[in-house]
This record gives sequence, C-alpha cells and structure tokens, in this order.
Amino acid sequence: MRTYNDAIRCSQEIAQKDTAVDHYKNYIKVLVRSLKVNSMMIDSRGKVLSTTEPASGQTFSLLKFAQSKHTQYRLNDVQNI
Repeated sequence: MRTYNDAIRCSQEIAQKDTAVDHYKNYIKVLVRSLKVNSMMIDSRGKVLSTTEPASGQTFSLLKFAQSKHTQYRLNDVQNI
C-alpha cells in the first residue's frame, strides 16, 4: 500500500467481500431451514419454490402429482376420456 488511497481501496474491497460472505451465509441458513421444515419444492421445470405455509406446500404437491398423471395418461386426448 503506497498511498492513503490504496489503503482506502483495500479496505473497501475487504468490506465488499465480507458483505458477500454474510449474504451467502444468510442464504444458506434460509435453504437449510427450508429443507428442515419441508417448505422447499421443485416445480415441473426444475425451479426451486418455497412457501411459508404448510398447506400451500401440500396443495402444490397435489397439483404437481395430478399434472404428472395427466401427462402420463394423456388425459387431454379425447379418446382417453
């Protein structure tokens, strides 16, 4: 560090890295907590969804199951009805 400006720049970089690490830690805490209470789900496109209400999670699971059966048995075909 040759100058005062270098020292300031260095401290800013350290602060930004610390902020990023704190954000990452909080994100991981949310993920782990969601996994523990089964409020995290995967939709049909592979995207992660989360809910704070268990009833919503159960409804989503039922809808996902019904959609998979609809696709499996091709219930949109008139001949299968």
